[in-house]
Amino acid sequence: MSLITILTQFLRQTFPYIRKRLLLAYIIIMTIILGTAETSLYFFLIHILHQQLDHELLTLVEVATPSLNTIETRGIESLERNLSWRNFFSQEQQSLEWYDADGTLLAKEGNLASYLPLSLDRVKEQKDAPLFQQDANIRAVTISVYESDLEDTDIILKGYIRASESTTNIQSTFSKLRLGLGLGGSTALILVSISSIYLTQQAVKPIQKVFFHLGQFTSDISHQLRTPLTRISMATEILLTHKEAIQPSDARKINIINGATEQMKRLIEDMLFLLRNDSFPNSTKLEKKTISLNQLLQEVIEEFEPAFARQGIEFQAQLVNRVLIKGDTAHLHRLFANILDNSLSYTHPGDKVHLYVEKYRRKIAICIQDTGIGIASDDLPHIFQYFWRSEVAKQQQRDRFGLGLTIAQTVAKQHNGDIFVTSKVGSGSLFKVVLPIV
Repeated sequence: MSLITILTQFLRQTFPYIRKRLLLAYIIIMTIILGTAETSLYFFLIHILHQQLDHELLTLVEVATPSLNTIETRGIESLERNLSWRNFFSQEQQSLEWYDADGTLLAKEGNLASYLPLSLDRVKEQKDAPLFQQDANIRAVTISVYESDLEDTDIILKGYIRASESTTNIQSTFSKLRLGLGLGGSTALILVSISSIYLTQQAVKPIQKVFFHLGQFTSDISHQLRTPLTRISMATEILLTHKEAIQPSDARKINIINGATEQMKRLIEDMLFLLRNDSFPNSTKLEKKTISLNQLLQEVIEEFEPAFARQGIEFQAQLVNRVLIKGDTAHLHRLFANILDNSLSYTHPGDKVHLYVEKYRRKIAICIQDTGIGIASDDLPHIFQYFWRSEVAKQQQRDRFGLGLTIAQTVAKQHNGDIFVTSKVGSGSLFKVVLPIV
């Protein structure tokens, strides 16, 4: 049985989602790689363009440095028209400003309007290094100009020169670069997605074949186990019908064998159900039809009322008429039967079980509330897992396998519904099955 258990859980956890997981993982990884590469390239190009702009500005102010002395003594009108810095000076996109040692503007060349104030404190902090500034769409660099005195014993600050340039063109380049990278990245991502679908299909084919054989193998084992178990069950029942031919102690042992056999048969049936309907959801087509919810619940209630009465548990039911749902009658019957059986198993004599219905606009909630032992908050996330049972539940009921709620949740999801649970230890539990209304 352990082999069947392992195979069933393995198939359930992997096969239905492996194709989607592989595809999603491949696309996510490739998106991260492409995004990282494009982002790195974008910022690298921005850095290069900024460096290039700063180098041009620095070259301009350095070439224009000798003209500061001329402007101070004779004015900008005295500058020669064929100065070297004019060869790469743009009248529209750049400007040159000459300042004296006190920061007073002496002259300006170029039509670029710059509102950057000359910050003497920041220039002095830079000492001999150029000061780069950015203001909106204007980039500027300022340098200090020194000269030696007549005796070459000291260095005197003569003034400052600032070169500015509009960054409109470079911002336009950045916009085109972002657009190009965006289009290129989108195209690459589309191609990656298309190729990933093909690659995922090719990767899943051999795995799918293996899973199919494993599922078939598991199903065959379960079917083969039914035959000897049925024989054992029939033999023990025959012996129990002729108690006069056996000793009382032997009858007790036969009852134990018969009970264990029935448990094994139920376990096999539950595992086959989950294997067919959970591990291979497309292999079993549900016979969905319009069902009267009131009639369905009434049948389940009539099945469990005697058991609640025998255990001294007060059972109440409040149903609603004219509510129709669409689904498989046998599967839905099993869903509600499993939840009621769970309440029956973990509710003490004298406690209560209440079944009632809450109607919403497009959905219906079937609520089963008990005043039993309850479920610890740490255990709630695990109650729908395969073969999971809390320690308290194991002590309360030793002959259960932990598949009832798993089957209930599987059936609910097959019918586009779900199960919600709230519980408190010592106060009981509330199971709410929400299903769509026709």
